[in-house]
Amino acid sequence: MSSKSEYNFLEDGIESFEFYHKAALENNFGLLKMLPQLVFKIDLGDRFIFLNDSGFKILKHNKDYQKEFFLRDIIAPESIEDFKSYINAEAKDEYFCTKDFTVLLFDGSRSYFTIHLKKILKDNIITGYIGIGIDITDRKLLEIKNRDSNDSKMKLFSIISHDLKNPFNTIVGFSNLIMMNPEKYSKEKILHFVSHIHGSAQQTYSLLENLLEWSRAKSGTIQFTPHLFNIILVLEETLELFISVIEKNEIEITRDLPKEALVFADKNMVMTVIRNLISNAIKFTNHGGRVEIFLTQKDNFVSLSVKDNGIGIEKNRLISLFTLETNLSMPGTDNEKGTGLGLILCKEFMSLNSGSIVADSVSDEGSTFTISLPGKNAFQTQN
Repeated sequence: MSSKSEYNFLEDGIESFEFYHKAALENNFGLLKMLPQLVFKIDLGDRFIFLNDSGFKILKHNKDYQKEFFLRDIIAPESIEDFKSYINAEAKDEYFCTKDFTVLLFDGSRSYFTIHLKKILKDNIITGYIGIGIDITDRKLLEIKNRDSNDSKMKLFSIISHDLKNPFNTIVGFSNLIMMNPEKYSKEKILHFVSHIHGSAQQTYSLLENLLEWSRAKSGTIQFTPHLFNIILVLEETLELFISVIEKNEIEITRDLPKEALVFADKNMVMTVIRNLISNAIKFTNHGGRVEIFLTQKDNFVSLSVKDNGIGIEKNRLISLFTLETNLSMPGTDNEKGTGLGLILCKEFMSLNSGSIVADSVSDEGSTFTISLPGKNAFQTQN
């Protein structure tokens, strides 16, 4: 939303600018000093000849204005080329140029300004410029936020639409074979087709479940109810969900865990995170492989680690594992597909619970994912 001073200036348009311009030509700087906008006068070398009181406050400049400084000194590097073109642009005397720039304030911070600039002519010769700067930082930051949000949504939709095709192709393809020629295939062959359909359906369900949780977290509609609970029990309950696939893939699960480890967090969110980590560990572990689960406690935090001896993750993938920058999902040992959304959801849930998630991996040797949550002592400190 435009500020009041910006709105007033734009409402008055060229007439207001001409008023300021006339005051500058007449060296009526007493009037210009009182204006709420950033008003300045520069020579042909863009050296400040005049800067009003509001200008010093807006630019957070506490130095004596008699000391030389230049307009180009406060233009951010990424805007400097635009500025050079802008300052040299030809324009008719009755109009002024308008352009947005990123400005470096004198305290080191950044702001965004619309700068209105008009040439000062004397005997048809340009002697300098009169300028007005309008702070549009709030509006610009909102634009950037909305653009980033839209970019993230488009990346997410692109990833999901791409990876949904594979399971549905499997479901549609195998089901069509059974429906069109049921008598052609043996019972064993049909069961083989059905197992593929079942696996793809489970994959799709897992994706949609993560997508629903992620969208609720992003929209702020998810219920967040942290309380003290034993994370070991949550882990054991979650492992029960994977018994069949663990036995099928002959994966050894080893535990180095106490009977009790109390954490202060939202139990449903933590269960979702653990489910994703165990699912990934099984997915990327070879048949006959091993998944280790262990727990440590330090500085009022409980850290639970899930380690596999599977295919591992390359360093370039590890860096962006918890972001939507690109689709970094890798096929599992049985060529299972995924979006990578599960790990992004884990990161989101850990942040909501004042916790963290980190990954460590060596390609072809395995990966370790560790989540850390406030423990019992942290809960007692809060109370």
